[in-house]
Amino acid sequence: LVPFFFANEPRNAGQRKLVADTLRPICREAEALGVSICFEGLLGATQLWQLADAIGSEAFGVYFDMGNAVYIDLDPAAEARALGRLIRAVHVKDTNVAPGDARVGAGRVDLPAVARALH
Repeated sequence: LVPFFFANEPRNAGQRKLVADTLRPICREAEALGVSICFEGLLGATQLWQLADAIGSEAFGVYFDMGNAVYIDLDPAAEARALGRLIRAVHVKDTNVAPGDARVGAGRVDLPAVARALH
């Protein structure tokens, strides 16, 4: 798991290119070892697929956080479907206003819809 939050959040194309350039050789090594390098952050599925394409390694994946998707006004079930095989791990978390401010099932995450999407 490689978290990209706060000062490390890749907010623009240049910063995402730097992430891809940095992770590309690491992912090559990870691929040889049979492990995944998983991105966690506040990017949507489109940007994550662009990052995966730029890295070009099956070792690159996503640590999918359903609470973070809601926090950035995305539908976590739609994001899960769009990410598909990029999802390597799932963080079950709920949110009302800020990530993790609600117990699972007591926030805005539609857990049954996310479960169906992940299935």
